[in-house]
Amino acid sequence: MDISRKSTLFLAFSYEFDPDGESLLERSDAWKEREIKGVALLPHLDEYVRKGELLRAYDTAGDLRGAFGAKEPWKLVGKDGEAIEITITDPPRVYAMDTRYAFIVIGVAPYMKKDEALTLATMQDISYALVRSGVSRVADTPPQMKKWLAANGKEPKEPLILRHWLASLVPGLGTDAPRGSPRTTAPSLFSVILAKEPLGSDDRHRLRLVHRSNQFVEPAGETVDDKTEWKISNREVCLFSTFGVSWIVTTDDTDKSSHFLNDAPHMIRDRYVYKWLLVEHQRLCLLALDTECADMSETVDSEHFSEMRIRLLAFISTYNFRHISNEERHDRFYNRVRDVLSIDDLLAEVREEVVEIDTQLAARRAELLNHVLAFLTLVLTPVGIMCSVFQSDTVPGKLRLADLVSPSSWMHLFTHTPFLVVLGAALAGATVYVRIFGARNLFNQLRGKRSKNKSSTMSRGALSSFAARRVK
Repeated sequence: MDISRKSTLFLAFSYEFDPDGESLLERSDAWKEREIKGVALLPHLDEYVRKGELLRAYDTAGDLRGAFGAKEPWKLVGKDGEAIEITITDPPRVYAMDTRYAFIVIGVAPYMKKDEALTLATMQDISYALVRSGVSRVADTPPQMKKWLAANGKEPKEPLILRHWLASLVPGLGTDAPRGSPRTTAPSLFSVILAKEPLGSDDRHRLRLVHRSNQFVEPAGETVDDKTEWKISNREVCLFSTFGVSWIVTTDDTDKSSHFLNDAPHMIRDRYVYKWLLVEHQRLCLLALDTECADMSETVDSEHFSEMRIRLLAFISTYNFRHISNEERHDRFYNRVRDVLSIDDLLAEVREEVVEIDTQLAARRAELLNHVLAFLTLVLTPVGIMCSVFQSDTVPGKLRLADLVSPSSWMHLFTHTPFLVVLGAALAGATVYVRIFGARNLFNQLRGKRSKNKSSTMSRGALSSFAARRVK
C-alpha cells in the first residue's frame, strides 16, 4: 500500500541535564527557546507553560538548523551489519522539564528517491529497525552536517549511536538514559501515517507494536481494545502501546484533505507530541522512584527516605494531573496515553512501597525506643536508686581533678563498699539486658549502621532540586 511521502516518524530520546546544564543550553547560539502556544491546555497548566515552569522547548538555530535542512540520506547501521537510510524531516527539538529530565524529538522518514513511492511496508520496516532492532549507529551524514561538525569540533572518532550523537549537540546534557528509563538506547516512537485508504487490522497491529511488514499476525476478529485503539474521526485512528503512538490519517483528493495532508505532521508535533512526552515523563519519574525503593530494600536510609517522600509529593502535586485540556480530543488523547503506560498503577505501586518502607522504619524506631527504655529501666534505674540511697557517700570523699591520675585514688574507689554496690547494680542490670536482647543486638545499637546505599545516591538529583524549590 502506498502512503504519502509526508508521513513522519518522530523519535523521542530521554535524557537528564547536568546541574545547571539547561543554562548552558540557553546561552548556546545553536539553540533558541521556542514558545509553546495554542496548545489547548487547562488555564493553570497554560500559565505554568507560558512562564516556563512546567516544560520548555528549544529548537535548533543558525548553522545547525541549516545542517539539518538537506533531504539527503543519513545512513544508520546495527551490530549485525544491517543498514538503513533515512532523511531528517524535522530538526531536533529539546523539551526540558523542571526535574532536569529532557527529551529530544527528531522527525525522520525512509529515504526515497524522487520517482519512488513510499509504501506502508517500508515505513513499518524502518520503524522496526529503529525501535526494536537497534539500528541506530550514525555511519554517514550529509555534507552540510559534516561541514558543521568539522567547524565546531564535534566530529566523532567512531560512529556513535543516535542517542549519543544527538546528545553531543546539546550543551549540558548527559548522553545516557536516566536511571529507571524503560529504554536505554532505543527511542520511543510517535508515527504519523498518511494513507490513501483505511488500514486493515493486521497493519494496525504491526504499526501499534512496531513489527516488521512481514510479521505474521494471528487473526483477532473485529474486537477493538478501547485503551489501545481510538477512532478519533471518520478519517483518523490513533493507536497506543508502550512503544509509542501511531496516528493514522486516511486522505482523499479533495482540497480540504490536501490542506490537512500538508499540515498534519507539524500540527501533531506541535499540539500532541509534547502531551505524549508529559506522560512519558511521568512514567520516567515514577520508574526512578520505584528503582530507589528497590535499592532501599537492601539498606533503609531514613534521611534518603525523607528526601524521596518530598520528591514523590512534588511529583504528585505538580506532574500527576488527571486532565490536561478542556478540549475533548486533547484530553482523551492524554488520558489514553496515561492508561496504556499504566501511570496510575505505577503511582499506586510506588505509594505501596513507600508505605512499606515507612512501616519498616517505624518498626526500627520502635525497636530502638524499646532498647532505650529497657536500658533505662534495667541498667540506669537501679544505679540511680543506689546513688540516691548512698548520696554523697557513693564515692569516697570529694572528687578532685588530681585524683583521676592517682593510682591510690583509683584503688580506694574500687575498694569503697557503696561504689561496689552501685557497680554491682549496673552489672546486674546489664546482664539482664544482654540476656533479653542478646549481645549482638547490643553491639549493633552501640556501633550504629554507618553504611549507605551508594547506588541509590546516583538517582537523587532527578527530582531533588525541583522538590526543594517547591517546599520553599
